[in-house]
Amino acid sequence: MKRPKPQPPLAAYLDESFTMTCTVVAAPGTKAGAYSADYAGALRWAEQALALNRRFAVALRAAAVAQVRLGQMDRARQMVRDLLDIEPGLTVSGFFARIPVPVERMAEMYADALQAAGLPA
Repeated sequence: MKRPKPQPPLAAYLDESFTMTCTVVAAPGTKAGAYSADYAGALRWAEQALALNRRFAVALRAAAVAQVRLGQMDRARQMVRDLLDIEPGLTVSGFFARIPVPVERMAEMYADALQAAGLPA
């Protein structure tokens, strides 16, 4: 049986950083406030982070958002169920009260997608 390669302690954190970057990035050559998204890329990074730690709440949120945006609603709902197993009672408003997102459009997109996937408002 092949053993998994050990990962550096910050590997999951770095994967999540890349996930967040892929989720909403400024589109080159556009005016301020115009954004482009690479949801497939974000989902790949989130899945890599989750392969290292299935209970990584940040990656579960990012995966749910990406899956909603990609039309993978069943998978997104499962991510939110997994997230609620880790953080019972979590709500969209509670998440944003705890972790403010500095880019308003990104915050709105996250909130809408998380609610669509079943996270209570």
